[in-house]
Amino acid sequence: MKYKEILHNNLKFLIAMLFVIVLGVVGVAYALDLIGEPTNINVSTATLTAVIGGDTTVTSTGTMLPIEDGIIDTNGVNTTDNRVLKATFTVSNVDTNPANTIYDIALHDIVMDCNLKSKYLKWRLYKDGTKISEGSFSPIFDINIVDNDRLVLTTTQQDLSSTNTYIFLMWISESCPSDIDIAECTGEMDQSNLLNKNFSATIKLELSTKTKKELVRTKGTEMICE
Repeated sequence: MKYKEILHNNLKFLIAMLFVIVLGVVGVAYALDLIGEPTNINVSTATLTAVIGGDTTVTSTGTMLPIEDGIIDTNGVNTTDNRVLKATFTVSNVDTNPANTIYDIALHDIVMDCNLKSKYLKWRLYKDGTKISEGSFSPIFDINIVDNDRLVLTTTQQDLSSTNTYIFLMWISESCPSDIDIAECTGEMDQSNLLNKNFSATIKLELSTKTKKELVRTKGTEMICE
């Protein structure tokens, strides 16, 4: 079924939100878990602690359907389009940590249907209002997504020295040119295979006292789904 037809089905949309947020989107189930308890990691003899939570919210007020990237490029952290999943969370330091404590933000416990491992399912991460990284859920971007392994969102480790606010955006990127009728978008431009699928993941902190190093991603090939 083409998503043009789905648009006319008038399906109801349900949001249930606590620390675990479940979004029912046109038959697509998306879940994003933001850890609200302190994150403790043992590094050598030291125990590093950080808290992810505070202003922990996920908002999506409509139906997640393909949206043009330009809308997100223009609005950034102020994006309110109901087709975009938007998660806001804070990361806070604990005074007992060494001064050189750094961290990555990563998605763990990823469970997703094969078709969603696509260059058209995109994400973007902002820190205190500034974009710091972006990518897709395609193995062309990061091969770790093939085996539902962790997906690191930060390209370089962040200093754990204060409280910072992060905004995570996730959306289906519209592949059909705006000057073509949606009914004529077939083949690669037909994104109906991204609907009626499932996605869930947990946002976690990965703490360290090592020297910062820029992330080098291993790139794979495009998924072929049965």
